[in-house]
Parts: sequence; structure tokens; C-alpha cells
Amino acid sequence: MPAGRLFLAVQSEKLILAGPQTPPEANRIGTTLVSTLYQGEGYRLLARLVDGSDISLRLPGNHAGRQMLHGPITAVTLALHSKDMIVVPEALTSLVSNKESLR
Repeated sequence: MPAGRLFLAVQSEKLILAGPQTPPEANRIGTTLVSTLYQGEGYRLLARLVDGSDISLRLPGNHAGRQMLHGPITAVTLALHSKDMIVVPEALTSLVSNKESLR
């Protein structure tokens, strides 16, 4: 692992709601649920991280997805499997930021 600050790049399609079936090697991320939007084939959840940034994820619109949303929910724990993590050194994030600012 490189020295210095590291960032986690998250692919939202890899996020799941943590529950009893979540593998022990998955990383858990505490969030606050901001909104839930039913989109026909599924649900789009918007959750707020501790640092104030927002992240979204999808749940299936089937029975299993609805069961995860039973009742009013405010605190939601997301899970991201350790094999789905992308760790980015701070030096690379500044390259991307500089490139985007030149557009």
C-alpha cells in the first residue's frame, strides 16, 4: 500500500445494504438515509456519509428489496466487499482533478 492519504473509489452498483447474510469480509459503511425513490424495476436510495457527502445505491424492486425497506429507516449500514474496493493514492486524485479543471 502506498504511503500518504488514500481515497476509496466506490462503484455504487457494488454496494449492498448490510444484513445477516453480508459476508464477514465485507466493509461496512455507516450512513443516514436521505431519500428513497421507487423507479419501477427497483429503488434508488440516497444516503449521506459521516463526512456529509452523498452516495446512492439501488435495491431490487422485488419482494427481497421491499423487505429491506420495511418501516421508517434513518440509519443504514452499507456493505462493500473487500474485493470490490478500489484504493486510490492522493497523488492520483490530484492528477484527475487537474485534468478535469483543464476542460
